[in-house]
Amino acid sequence: MPLQYRSTLTLPREHGDAIDCLALSPDGLYIASGSTDKRLAIWSLSSGQALHRLVTHSAVLSLLWAIGASRIICGTADGTLITITFDETNVNISG
Repeated sequence: MPLQYRSTLTLPREHGDAIDCLALSPDGLYIASGSTDKRLAIWSLSSGQALHRLVTHSAVLSLLWAIGASRIICGTADGTLITITFDETNVNISG
């Protein structure tokens, strides 16, 4: 049987280049997208809206949701790991 899919959400254009990595939150409420354009976006899956937009110092190559829905670990092209903690209104970055 061939693979079948159904498009459920189209993310508005937040990246200046192709999306290179995606990560779904453990609770299924959010998705994070990263790109070689050094941008990371955190989206609400229910609304399709970008909640937070971040510009990093290097291309975003990997994303991982840590335990709990509010923490993301981001790997960049220069080898830096960035920890991002967020809620609906605030973002804290360390790295």
